[in-house]
Amino acid sequence: PNACNLCHLDKTHQWTADYLKEWYNTAPPSSMSDDDRTVAASLVSLLKGDAGQRAIIAQAFGWAPAQKASGTAWIAPYVALLLNDSYDAVRYIASRSLKTLPGYETFTFDYVGPENERAANQRRALGLWRDMRARQGRPGEPTLLFNADGSFIADRIDRLSNQRNNRRVFYRE
Repeated sequence: PNACNLCHLDKTHQWTADYLKEWYNTAPPSSMSDDDRTVAASLVSLLKGDAGQRAIIAQAFGWAPAQKASGTAWIAPYVALLLNDSYDAVRYIASRSLKTLPGYETFTFDYVGPENERAANQRRALGLWRDMRARQGRPGEPTLLFNADGSFIADRIDRLSNQRNNRRVFYRE
């Protein structure tokens, strides 16, 4: 993930390229995928990325300056997706970030608990978000993979998730 999109979590790579060209006369990449042009870069990394990328995005979702720049109302369901990630570290970071979001401050989650409990907590987190979103009446945001009625653009989320980089990773401290 690039620095711009770790703060502007709701923006696409195309948005970043446009601003870099405007501000610094930096040439845009020679080619960009449709996803890079139309989906928030954080979501592309979260859905397609390896465990390291997912951990970085999970951390950014809980970072106050990024929340201020990007808003928080749309973040919870994506953090919830990480609550049942195959990597303990990703789940830990996701649970920590979830608690920084409005309405989740007291959310309890055992990141090393059994998979069925993690999945139940994932559903609970998504349910809380749906309840809050219904009260806010927020419109859909295609770059954040929401339809006009606020539901997920499920086919795009599934397609990106099916492209996830599941290679085994090991990071040294």
